[in-house]
Amino acid sequence: MASKDYYQILGVKRNASDEEIKNSYRKAALKWHPDRHANESEEKKKEAEEKFKEVAEAYDVLSDPKKKQMYDTYGTVDGPGMGSGGGFHSGGFGGFPFDLDPEDIFNRFAGRGGGRSYEVMHEPGLTVEVRVTLSIEEIYNGGKKKVEYDIQTRCPKCDGTGGTGLETCPECHGMGVKVETKRTNIGMFTSQTTCPHCHGSGTIIKNKCSECGGTGMKKVSKSVEVNIPKGVSNGHQMSISGGGYESKDPQGKNGDLIITFVYAFDESRYRISGSTLYELITVPYYDAILGIEKEVILPNKEKIKIKIPKCSKDGQQVVVSGKGLGYGNYIAIVSVSLPTAITSKEEEALEKIRKIHK
Repeated sequence: MASKDYYQILGVKRNASDEEIKNSYRKAALKWHPDRHANESEEKKKEAEEKFKEVAEAYDVLSDPKKKQMYDTYGTVDGPGMGSGGGFHSGGFGGFPFDLDPEDIFNRFAGRGGGRSYEVMHEPGLTVEVRVTLSIEEIYNGGKKKVEYDIQTRCPKCDGTGGTGLETCPECHGMGVKVETKRTNIGMFTSQTTCPHCHGSGTIIKNKCSECGGTGMKKVSKSVEVNIPKGVSNGHQMSISGGGYESKDPQGKNGDLIITFVYAFDESRYRISGSTLYELITVPYYDAILGIEKEVILPNKEKIKIKIPKCSKDGQQVVVSGKGLGYGNYIAIVSVSLPTAITSKEEEALEKIRKIHK
């Protein structure tokens, strides 16, 4: 096998540390990864694949102490002492066969496992959360409701690529991060932040898509009809698979849509506790004293009659079984209403009552 300058391929000096070799490999692997050249010509894609395999081959040798020592001594790993298990053979190099898909090599380095039996990782779209407010009628009866929301989808013009002509970011040199070292009174400090120029991708788009401005995504409005369970609890959530943002990667899964049901009714009139529905029923003071059979209308429009006992006080409860949420109870809470003014006849009648109790 012809000798290759693996140090030159990775762009490191011969006395480079293990960490420098690893970092240089990461940079080179990101630069030549086939996914970054998917929109190039066939010739360019082939070149990227070959370069990717080449940097993987170089790292395989320089990251292995035994192979590195053999390479530094003989300029190859086919020298003496390696035996039949060493060196590069027709079947592959360092456990990475020449016909192995570059994605598999990258996955091995990234700790995802190797071989074609492992699934390639594709970044999914973002999950969208939508709050759906419910009236007392919707909570009581259940049913369906149309929910409208916005998501980001792949740009139809560039299919999420953002444009053509990927180039290595000049700010971070393909690393996706910017490293800044500062000298202080107590020593040197190094900080690492996501590159603001390429937003961590390590590449920039030379020819940005006119439709999406290079983002690869466009905002669109969607609607979905959701089922509201009868007696649904406040804060109850339901998930709709694939209803969220589209993935920028055509092979990636869409994000999910999370629906959160939120109560939005007149709390001065209704209260809900589990499957029990409470309703405040206002009655005039004379009905509270004399008692009355009163008609109430439930949230499903059903009319029922409840019996207000004689001499009922504020807070008196009247229970009707099975008329709450589901098979829960409906409880009417009496609120006694006092007048702000009375007629002369009412005053007369009340005076008679007062005399009776003297």
